[in-house]
Amino acid sequence: MFAIWLLSFPLIYSFPIGYINNVFFVSISDSNITIITNRTCEQCLCLYSSSAAYLALNCLPNDTCRLFETYPLIYKIQDYSQARLYFLQGVYPNETKCCQSNTTDLISKINNASRISVYVPSPRCLTFDDYGYLVTVSQTNQTLVRMHPSNLTIIDSPVPPIFSIAPMTITYYNQTYFVAFVSYILLVDTTNLTITKNVSSPMFSNIRDLAFIDNGQILIVVSTSSATLVILNRTADYSLIAVQSVNQIYPHGLKYINDNFFYLTSWNDNNVYLYSRMNTTYWKGEPFIDATSITSTKDGNHVLYDQCGRYWFSLGSNGIKLFNIQTLFVGNLNLTKAVFDTIITNNYTIYISDSSSNQIIRLEPQIECFQ
Repeated sequence: MFAIWLLSFPLIYSFPIGYINNVFFVSISDSNITIITNRTCEQCLCLYSSSAAYLALNCLPNDTCRLFETYPLIYKIQDYSQARLYFLQGVYPNETKCCQSNTTDLISKINNASRISVYVPSPRCLTFDDYGYLVTVSQTNQTLVRMHPSNLTIIDSPVPPIFSIAPMTITYYNQTYFVAFVSYILLVDTTNLTITKNVSSPMFSNIRDLAFIDNGQILIVVSTSSATLVILNRTADYSLIAVQSVNQIYPHGLKYINDNFFYLTSWNDNNVYLYSRMNTTYWKGEPFIDATSITSTKDGNHVLYDQCGRYWFSLGSNGIKLFNIQTLFVGNLNLTKAVFDTIITNNYTIYISDSSSNQIIRLEPQIECFQ
């Protein structure tokens, strides 16, 4: 958590504009965002501050501006060095609210949703970057893939690097793609897609997921073959802080909650543990969700939660299993052949990577959740 101080920026012949320093406004969906590149924050303010079309402006240190036409109901504000969030109209987002609390109705709408897909050979994890692109990696083509989220058109300029071996996962932080392999991580610049660093450690043993905590200072790496968490100091050249054994067989997907909690799935046991931070080097894991009795194959890939307190467990050929806030099974979604990863955005637009059918899927269930 961090304290938010609302400041103001006086424009000549205009009214003061409130802003927050060093934060990134994360709209879980980018459908209501305009991305402006190669302009400074001052240029964007001069061009758009008087326009009634935009409620907020998020300036990033790489001369990128993100303009919000509306505020989504699902969002978060996170630390981001040298970024600034302006409230152009003096209107502020409301507290994130639950949309579509009726799970049965939600499942029905998703099953009848409009669908588009794009061919990506053996896709893995999904993430969004600062440009609003949906990003994954292809194991078969050994490269990263960027897409427009609205239509899944693949962006081929600049040309992404071809890796020497198949990537295992990808995440994004601070204008950098972190592409993990079996025993190392490559850092790829988002602007020109050049490889800027190779992070290696003898502690890496079949990397499956990555997450950042403490404002990006700490990187947690899930090492599945050794059933360990490898904890690195990003701000000290990725020096090793600790290696911790976990209670699960073949740990797989790590879902960040905050700097003191995260969820971790077991691919082998189809369960989810909740890990809580005891100190700087140790996390305590406790059983949280058990999908063993409602699944037939080992596929505990990834878990996420929505703003209504439901948990979505991506279980490969077993589909997506939904659990309520008490972690009781409440529904099933069989939307494709094998669900590897899932992202839910505003209005329950859903993105799925299917590593078996070689495709990325976008589902639009026509649910209105905006203010």
